[in-house]
Amino acid sequence: MKSPLLIFALKCSAILYFTTCTGINEFATAVSATPNVTKGVWKVSLCKDANTDLSTELSEYSLLFKPDGTIVVKGNEAETTGNWSEDEISNKMKITLETSDPCLKN
Repeated sequence: MKSPLLIFALKCSAILYFTTCTGINEFATAVSATPNVTKGVWKVSLCKDANTDLSTELSEYSLLFKPDGTIVVKGNEAETTGNWSEDEISNKMKITLETSDPCLKN
């Protein structure tokens, strides 16, 4: 009696294993944000660094993400340029700015 139950459990385990492994590929395939980010000019509505809310200080800035990986930030009566890139798998963007503006240094 234990033999049919063991075979049934092994079959269920194999089915579960293969369906789980095929599902991993769907999660590893990320969607690029570049087509959406490069449309228009962006404003900062929420920005938090640890427990500090920086939204008010950055609300006057506008960001223009260009498809070539450059970024133009306007605000505080100045224009700043830099580079941006995205990691599609971890869903993160990295922005590097060439500025002495204390609000944009972090």
